[in-house]
Amino acid sequence: MLLTGFALAWLPGCGGKSGEKPPARAKEAVGEKEPAKDEIKHYDLTDLPPVDEPLPRPLDGGHLEICPPADWTFSNQANYLVVFAKGKVSELPRMTVAAADSPYGTENTTEENAQTLAKDIQKKLVKDKRRVREKPKLVKLGDSVWVRHVREVPQGGSPCAVQSLQIVRGGRLYTLEMFSEAKDDSQAAMATAVNAGNVRMISYAVAANARFKEAGAATPPKSEEKPPDTPAPEAKTPPAADKPAEKPAEAKPAEKKTG
Repeated sequence: MLLTGFALAWLPGCGGKSGEKPPARAKEAVGEKEPAKDEIKHYDLTDLPPVDEPLPRPLDGGHLEICPPADWTFSNQANYLVVFAKGKVSELPRMTVAAADSPYGTENTTEENAQTLAKDIQKKLVKDKRRVREKPKLVKLGDSVWVRHVREVPQGGSPCAVQSLQIVRGGRLYTLEMFSEAKDDSQAAMATAVNAGNVRMISYAVAANARFKEAGAATPPKSEEKPPDTPAPEAKTPPAADKPAEKPAEAKPAEKKTG
């Protein structure tokens, strides 16, 4: 599984590094007020759009339970745990969910240490020469603190905005990324792309409703992972408890011949 900062090179819509412009100076998105120092913007579940029921099976070896956005489809794709799409998976907007061993340490992300994770992610983005449009900052979604940033990647010669939400749980780095088409590469267009169709809040809702099982917990047995549409085998009717078992017929004695 690839590290989750990569763009969707294998999916039509957003390309890889080829043709990327030099990194632009990251700015705050239009309409997203910069929180005060040490303040973490918080969204309760009631502040966010609805999500569908959790996927039939937990992901990442049973360690992640996640819900698709309401009325979005989901599919399995290489290099990702799951891909959510509003329409076709080859079209935008779409959302990817990925996991990898954390390169930022194994400690679970909390309000106390999330700022350190944000700084480490920023260093990695700079090292990889990513075109960051909004620097990593903290956002509390439901009960969990995530690190959010926005970057720009090419989309067949056109710009594409990628909003990334990242968190460490059980030594794993989980990344939820929303890909949206942008009109151009201006800061205003990037902010519009991230907010268009309420996709920012939709991705927040998916993250807020994610449930993690700590590493080391037993993976659900296969018997619990049976597809929901698979009918259970027909049970055989046991013999009635009060009905005595039939005795085998006794053999008749052989008749004597007279002569």
